[in-house]
Amino acid sequence: MPVIADETRVKNSVCSAVPEKLYVFCGSEPYLREHYLKTLISSAVTQGFETFNLKKFDGGETELGEILAAADQAPLMTGRNCVVVRDFPFAKISSADCALLKEYIAHVPDSTVLIFYLNEVDFPPKQSRDEADGEDKGVKKQRKELFAEFEKYAFIAKLDRLPQRRIENLLVGGAKRRGAALSQQNAAYMIECCGDGLFHLMNELDKVSAFAAGGEITREVIDRLVTKTLEAEVFDLTTHLFAGRTDKALEALEILLYQRTAAQNIMGVLISAFVNIYRVGLAEKTSRSNAALMKDFGLSSPYYIDKLRANARRVSDGGVKKCLAILDEADAALKSRGGSENVVLEETLVKLGAVLR
Repeated sequence: MPVIADETRVKNSVCSAVPEKLYVFCGSEPYLREHYLKTLISSAVTQGFETFNLKKFDGGETELGEILAAADQAPLMTGRNCVVVRDFPFAKISSADCALLKEYIAHVPDSTVLIFYLNEVDFPPKQSRDEADGEDKGVKKQRKELFAEFEKYAFIAKLDRLPQRRIENLLVGGAKRRGAALSQQNAAYMIECCGDGLFHLMNELDKVSAFAAGGEITREVIDRLVTKTLEAEVFDLTTHLFAGRTDKALEALEILLYQRTAAQNIMGVLISAFVNIYRVGLAEKTSRSNAALMKDFGLSSPYYIDKLRANARRVSDGGVKKCLAILDEADAALKSRGGSENVVLEETLVKLGAVLR
């Protein structure tokens, strides 16, 4: 069957009383991969029989023969025999293992659920250039045939990052289950602060829900408690600059440096923020909507677009160009390692503040 990227279809399959015999989990969202793996194991393995009917292997450390021998075992009592193989090295699989696995996946026992769990975005996994160039043509052909067999017999679940609206709904519902209240607007703000990675978001949701103690998770609570991404921290810093609060921007920088954030990482995000402000400033002249700008620039947060608009309106195109020139000079100074990185950053903020005053 083709790769399944529809989360609803994945959910229906792993929750089924009769799951597929062969699964592959891949995709860019590790939280969803883990969630649906656990759901599938719970569906396939009878509670209380995990010791006997659930086998877990590191695919890079275990011989394929041992894995397939475990998959051939019958389950004890009820339920299914579930075999989970993490990080199997498909990109480096040998000719012998190709042939062995190709033969096996067509005949997985009805009482077995064999799962290959990959920390890869795509299946088949992409090879590096060196791996591809150094591979024998015969092995390439075998690998291609093996992956064709997987597409024929396996349920390949590709679990990628979710759209922002879906993440907002997860946060709102998650807060409710934790006994707190989170508005759709503040859920969007949490994503702006924390990024769209679900592991981090759910950890932060636990934190703010506990603090709210049955009440509302306000924007003030979010600002006080969540661990913001570097992008969010640096954008807050730029907002201080555009508002004429250079002292506050320097305080924010001091915190980042105290946290041992690499100076070049700060500079890279700072440059990116000013580039986006410049781009939105140009787009303002064409009356582009927030939705259109989010699509144009590959941005996910309406809050972020609103902040970009607000900052762009406070300065002329010429002023932003001067700021970008200052940042270009500072970036070159950092890369030359000719002086104190902290001093370079501090001087850069002062220069930017003077332009934006």
